Order: sequence, then structure tokens, then C-alpha cells
Amino acid sequence: MQNNYLIRGKKINRQIIDCSLTNNFDEKYSKIYPYIKKSITARLIANYPNCNYKKIKNLISQKLQIKGEIIFGNGSEDLIIRINRYIEEHNLSVGIVHPIFYRIEETLRKQEKINIFQKDLINGSIETDVVWAQNPNLFNGQTLDREKVLKTIDFHKNTLFIFDEAGIFSLNNWQQYSLLQYAYQKNNLIVISSFSKMFGISGLRAGFLLAPINISNEIKRKGLTFPLSTIAELFLASIFRRLNVIDNIRSVIQKNKNELEILLSRNPSIIQKKTLTNCIFFKLKNRNVHKKLLNLGINTLNLNDYSDEKGFVRMTVHSSKILHKKIFRKLKKII
Repeated sequence: MQNNYLIRGKKINRQIIDCSLTNNFDEKYSKIYPYIKKSITARLIANYPNCNYKKIKNLISQKLQIKGEIIFGNGSEDLIIRINRYIEEHNLSVGIVHPIFYRIEETLRKQEKINIFQKDLINGSIETDVVWAQNPNLFNGQTLDREKVLKTIDFHKNTLFIFDEAGIFSLNNWQQYSLLQYAYQKNNLIVISSFSKMFGISGLRAGFLLAPINISNEIKRKGLTFPLSTIAELFLASIFRRLNVIDNIRSVIQKNKNELEILLSRNPSIIQKKTLTNCIFFKLKNRNVHKKLLNLGINTLNLNDYSDEKGFVRMTVHSSKILHKKIFRKLKKII
């Protein structure tokens, strides 16, 4: 639990702007979230979900232009647990590309079989049955070159590659980087994604995966730990009928990010890492920028526990006008 930043985040003063998590939420989401009458709410919560989810699966497949059967999870964490159960039942050796979401490693109980890749997955030597990786990597900002990744997957045909793409929808032109559309073609590729980040519904716990048919059948047979709720299904249907709003939110985030990066570049002591994500990665030479920002009222993710590049913080950029103006004003104080 040492790296559980969600637990750490609960200790943050509410007067502080929390930019430590990568999910986005602001007033624009009211345009895509459904208005639910009391009578509809009563009907939804009084009935068990229809666990084949056929309509919403077809809608998501159509809108994201992906093939293969979608398997839902109660958040991406539920899917991580079920995949790791599959790995352990088949007694497979595991390689993990660090840094990575802590739950991936934490839910592998046979820790002695884990090999840690500290270097680039694409250029490294792979000798394990399974490789876990994150793309984009939300702890160092790296987004992998898809064509190079696909060549690596094809070269290591006996290795099962599992990519956590929880942050993929935060990228502009995310289709150029995602492996989702290839999961049904490859016999050794699983891709997990989430609706928590860019879609702003972290509390509804909705994630999905695509996998080779033999693996997806095993995962399906185990069933969801907790089925996707009827409320979550309604929200997803509403969101996927209004993806143009998400596109607009993504564009606003990029604009806000550009403004903040330009502001930070005015200070020669600030070192930034350029990334494609909805976050800014930076550090202040010879000073603890995490503490300084916290004193100014901005909570960032201190990456000392997640990355070899000490001193960096990750600051999430939001689409909210109000939040952006407040963050801009506070950051001016370190320029």
C-alpha cells in the first residue's frame, strides 16, 4: 500500500486544488450525463443488470471502431485482478515494465516470479511468459510508438502482452497510439481501458478489455466480481452518444496545457518533460517543487516513489475554466 496515491489523496486539505490524479471533471460533463427521473432511478436500482450488455457493447464498438468482444469490469482494477488470477492459475512468469499502476503488481501474489523491466520494453530482452505495461505511462509521461510495439508483440509470439490503456483517451488522436483495435487480431495481446479518466465517471467503476478468444472465454467464465451497474450502463450509453463533447473537452485541456507549459518555461530553473498526456511533468532545480506547490495550494503527484527521475511531479491539467485560472495564478508565483 506504500504507493497507493488514492489513499494519500484523501488526506489533502479541501482548500487545495488536487491535481494529483489523472481523471478530469468539470461543468461541461452536465451536457453528456443523463438526467434521470425518480421513476427511472427506482426502476434501474430495483433490477439486476442484464449481464450480456449487448446494446452498450455494440454502441462502444461502433463509436470506438474496435472489433472483438468487449468484457466489462467493475473498474479496470477488477479486470486487473481477474487477469492476474488467470496468470497465476496457469503458473506463468511475469515481467512488469516500471513504473506502473501499483494494483497490477500488488495483486500478483506469487511475487518471486516477477521480473522488473526498468528499461524500454521495445528495446529490451523479454524472457517471461507475460509482460504487463502501461500506455501511455501515467507515471513518466511516455507514450509508446505503436508500430514498434506491434513489431515487438509479433516477434515474441510466445509472450502474452497486457497493456493498461487507462489513460489512452486523454491523448489527442488517441487512435494513432491505442492497441485496442489490434487485440482481436493478435493471439498474445490483451488491452485494458477505463472510462474513469477522460470520461469523468470514476465513481461508477467502469472498465473494459479486449483479449484473444481463448483468454477472454476464461475471464468471462469467472464472471465479474461485481457486475457493471444499471446506472453505469445508462451513463455510458449517454456518453457514447455525445462523444463530440468529449472531443471538445480534450481540446480545451490541450489549450490549457499549452498555456501552463509556456508559463512554466519562463523560469529557467524549471525542467519540463514533453508528453502527450493530459498532465505536465516538471521539476524545479535544487528545490522540492512538490512541497512548494503544496504551500501554494496545488497538490501534485510526487514522482519520487514512481520514477527514477527524482524531483519530478505530475500535475493534471483540467478543462474547467475556474480551476485553470486558479492554477495559472498560483503557478505565476514560482515564475
